[in-house]
Amino acid sequence: MNETPIKLTPRYLSLAALRLAHRELLQRHRQDGSNPQLLEEIAAFVRDGVETGLLLDNNAERQVAQDLLDYWSNILHHAGHEHPDPLLAIFDLSMAPELDDALSPYVGLNAFQVEDQRNFFGREERVKEMLEKLKASRFLAVLGSSGSGKSSVTMAGLLPALQSGAGAGAAIAGAAIDGSADWRYLPRLVPGPAPLENLAALFYPHQPAPPDWVEQQAQRFVGDHDELLRLANALEKPVLLLVDQFEELFTLGADEPTQQAYISNLLTLIQEAGSPHSLVITMRSDYESYLARFEAFQGLVNFSSVRLEALSGPQLKEAIVKPAELVGLKIQEEVVEALVRELVGEPVGLPLLQFSLLRLWENRVRNRVTMDVYRRIGGGRYALAKAADELYDSLIEEEKRTAERILMKIVRPGEGEEITRDRVRRKALYREDPTRVDRVLERFVKAHLLRLTPGETRDDDRIEVAHEALVRNWKFLRDLLDRERLRLRERLRLTTAARHWETLARDPSAVWLGEQLEEALRQKFDDLDATESAYLAASQAVEQRNRQLRVAVPVAFALVLIVALVVVTWNAIARSNEQAAARVTAEYLAGAAQTASARYLAERDVAATQELLANQAEATAIASEADARRQEAEAHRQEAEARRQAA
Repeated sequence: MNETPIKLTPRYLSLAALRLAHRELLQRHRQDGSNPQLLEEIAAFVRDGVETGLLLDNNAERQVAQDLLDYWSNILHHAGHEHPDPLLAIFDLSMAPELDDALSPYVGLNAFQVEDQRNFFGREERVKEMLEKLKASRFLAVLGSSGSGKSSVTMAGLLPALQSGAGAGAAIAGAAIDGSADWRYLPRLVPGPAPLENLAALFYPHQPAPPDWVEQQAQRFVGDHDELLRLANALEKPVLLLVDQFEELFTLGADEPTQQAYISNLLTLIQEAGSPHSLVITMRSDYESYLARFEAFQGLVNFSSVRLEALSGPQLKEAIVKPAELVGLKIQEEVVEALVRELVGEPVGLPLLQFSLLRLWENRVRNRVTMDVYRRIGGGRYALAKAADELYDSLIEEEKRTAERILMKIVRPGEGEEITRDRVRRKALYREDPTRVDRVLERFVKAHLLRLTPGETRDDDRIEVAHEALVRNWKFLRDLLDRERLRLRERLRLTTAARHWETLARDPSAVWLGEQLEEALRQKFDDLDATESAYLAASQAVEQRNRQLRVAVPVAFALVLIVALVVVTWNAIARSNEQAAARVTAEYLAGAAQTASARYLAERDVAATQELLANQAEATAIASEADARRQEAEAHRQEAEARRQAA
């Protein structure tokens, strides 16, 4: 057991610090030999180095540290100098430093931004390729699947390299573009549901841009495809325009003239003779087919594009470990290996990795992440789904319904298995209690599942899902989208059926009945137009009449049987002295029943049904009375027969 006194704060807080001190001593020892002053410093190094063991729990690191201490202890021994016990102190978690939450080197489901460049690792070679492509043509398309890191490599890799003018590191310095440090870098742009308006707003000198000016400028883009070039030239510097998530131009409802005007202005910006401006777009590769209608632009993309593949195992490890080292976070080697093993080759591996790392950071113990923490968050593959389930399950019932409505506003099912994400204004979600909406939004944003972009006012805040990885990996949300997909199909079928019914002059035979109608009513559509509402009402009316008819037919049949029974009964007592009265009563009942039955079958209404039921009850009562009279008549007959025989 090491009995060296332990100070509250070790002098050397890491193996790296211990190694640095070792190298300095080694250099001096080679120069000056074992002079008394240096031997005292070596003894102090051993005493202080022993305490570093309080902070080291990695066996490999502890072995290296112990080897250093043993080396200098041996030097002291051979020099005949008193030396302290070199046995490394036992690891003590309570001595580990606390890390400030603000130091988090991980971004969760968000993309890396320019300010995150120091924590961005694993894409150096791709950044170099991107610089070379952009230098050659002043255009670059960054293509890849969802979750491949297109936005991150552009924002935290390419832009810092361009803005520095020399590249971010030796590996890409040779690919830097002369003069790029002096370019005008416009804010990142996403097309959104109003692409021309969003493009115009970039060029207004003060933010926010007036709506009237934006609308007029958008119209100029449509009428003149040189307009964007004129706006860029007015800035008097070469402009770099970055259009992120370019596929939104096609997926959020823009019509073809808008798409054509947008792309034509972009082409003029970079292809006009003498233009100094550059354009970078990022786009999901599964939407490339949309470019087929814009041949010139598609050719440019094919000529100057970089396709991102999934990170390799070593690149993933680099993305995990190097940011941690920068802030002093210790991640057990077993955790690193488990993350790499689970996520290498995963289609949305990068967002899952960053979300898992962020969760590990949030659940760290002082400056450490262990396998216990890793298992608790659900591991690399399931951390996202587990966090989402835990949040949803923690909501009360009314908040759960609110959460579902919010999710269905910002994520919509598209064709087949596609989904469409949208950025929705906070005010658009206030279709119910705003306080509850805000409360649910705050919970989801704090859990890094939704992203909130502040607007000019609170109502103008934009809400969106943090990343498509949430949809791919959260089963509850996928099930919700599947139900919504069925609802939309049913809604389309209803619209089609209602229009057909209208063309047939509202023919009652063209309405929905049975299960088809019941399914439509279960959906509780709240956005029906007048024709669709009338169609459902007509369907319900016909269904109701059919139900009444189905009830009336057996009732009428039962009544006929009762009438027949009455007639037979009165025939049985025809020999009695009340035969005439009985016949009159039977004829009356039969006539009444036939009249009511005919009336019901003709009109098929509720009143007829009620009358049938009343006549049925009356007929039953009279039949009972007739039976009693028959028995009484039979008794009189037997008595008369007895008297006759006696006479």
